[in-house]
Amino acid sequence: MAARVQERPEPGNPAHWAALTRDAEARPVRHSPERLDEATEEGFFGRFLAQLAVSNAQLVTAGDAMHVIDVTSGSAATLTPDDGEWRVQQAGPLRLWDAVEAVWEAWRQADRPGPESFRMRIHDGRQRIHHRSAANLSFTLPA
Repeated sequence: MAARVQERPEPGNPAHWAALTRDAEARPVRHSPERLDEATEEGFFGRFLAQLAVSNAQLVTAGDAMHVIDVTSGSAATLTPDDGEWRVQQAGPLRLWDAVEAVWEAWRQADRPGPESFRMRIHDGRQRIHHRSAANLSFTLPA
């Protein structure tokens, strides 16, 4: 039985998301988006935390660019390689890549706890995943 809608909304045309972020100020990333592709246990859990941080977002790759998009809020982050490093440009009401980097930084500061140290709580129809001792590793899932 599905707990929530299983299909994400169509992401649309990546050119639209690139155009949305094109004029946004670019900054160097603190955490490389290549972490999203790591084929390790830590890489998997890092992806899981990133999805919790931006729960309505999708990752779309177009050429060298990666777009983290949230069609429900109209927010986008475009990540592009630049001379061996990555840069991000963000637009919309949510700063998607900032949220991903913040959760990865909180995870690092908590000594990269594994999934066994997180708990899920369901109360009054709301689902929450949280770490027992790191308050900044707490996520309320969309209904």
